[in-house]
Amino acid sequence: DADRLAATLAGALDAEALVLLTDAPGVLRDPEDPATLVPTATDHEELMPHAQGRMKLKVVAAGEALARGVRTVAIADGRRVKPVGEALAGAGEQLRAEPNAAGSLA
Repeated sequence: DADRLAATLAGALDAEALVLLTDAPGVLRDPEDPATLVPTATDHEELMPHAQGRMKLKVVAAGEALARGVRTVAIADGRRVKPVGEALAGAGEQLRAEPNAAGSLA
């Protein structure tokens, strides 16, 4: 799976961010309603109940990237005019690693 490979590479390269593109606005609570985008999460497990089909693999890849030290993972709409730049600016689903009490990433 290309998304999981990208997550592995992002971690190995100490990337600050990873953008996973899809043909949806991001993870949706209701897959038929784009207005139900889940805009942010700190744990990929928060998104799993809403992910269906191939989106589940993107969510798994996002979790793997965070576990490998990537600070931000965006699952964003690849149909946009500038999908990567817009994702890095906050469009789509944003997963961010949160520091734990010891200062390391959870």
